[in-house]
Amino acid sequence: MSLPLVYKSGDCFINAFINKRNAYKDKDLKMVFGSVAFNGFFEYGGKDWGLKEFEARHTSGSYCWDAHAWLEDKDGNVYDKFFTFYNYSALINTGKVTAIPNNALFEGVSKTKAKALGVEYVPASRKVQRAIFMTAFKHISGVEKLLLSGQLTVAGFNGYVKPAEQMLVKMMV
Repeated sequence: MSLPLVYKSGDCFINAFINKRNAYKDKDLKMVFGSVAFNGFFEYGGKDWGLKEFEARHTSGSYCWDAHAWLEDKDGNVYDKFFTFYNYSALINTGKVTAIPNNALFEGVSKTKAKALGVEYVPASRKVQRAIFMTAFKHISGVEKLLLSGQLTVAGFNGYVKPAEQMLVKMMV
């Protein structure tokens, strides 16, 4: 069994992990951790952050980091989703939205093109990426197992819910 493309706002580590291993499994993509800026403002991470800076914003024992995760192909092109919140962050912190429509899907977008549109992806060092992955692995692989087993289900393009919650949402619509 394979999962469809999954993007849930606020869960970039899970999104990248699951999509790499399922929806994009034939694309030979790599999972990348690092920083992302909207119109020059770094919402997650920072331009020149090393392990010291990432760790300063990390709570020991948590899988959460002040970082972003996305997928890249062999040429460094980005696979990610541009959530509505990102334009909100850009507007609040820079006074204008990016040139990217809310909820746009990046599939093979070059970092140069993304930056020209207002989004800058900066991969962290291998040491930082390894540290982040090692703390997040148990959680992100656990979510994948729950989805594959049916204990959680994909709820359209916006994330995942328990089957009973999905039924409630359908009944309310």
